[in-house]
Amino acid sequence: MSNLPYAESFRDLLVYQKAKALSKEIFQLTKSFPREEAYSLTDQIRRCSRSIGAQNRKNFALNHPMSFEKRRRNILRITSMINEYRH
Repeated sequence: MSNLPYAESFRDLLVYQKAKALSKEIFQLTKSFPREEAYSLTDQIRRCSRSIGAQNRKNFALNHPMSFEKRRRNILRITSMINEYRH
């Protein structure tokens, strides 16, 4: 196993930090795009760059041990309710 420290938050992830920096850089770069592209190409590129960080946050939350335990308990609770209903 790796000796990397456990991330307490998605903000601790190097990939998130790099995605955030890249998103800021893309925002600055797209400021120089032609005005007529403001609502098409520029907007699409900016949204795309922001979604990288959002995907990282979502995946961190889904794979976080506490989140896994909450989902497991929820599945057990629902399974129990279904079993009660069947009998």
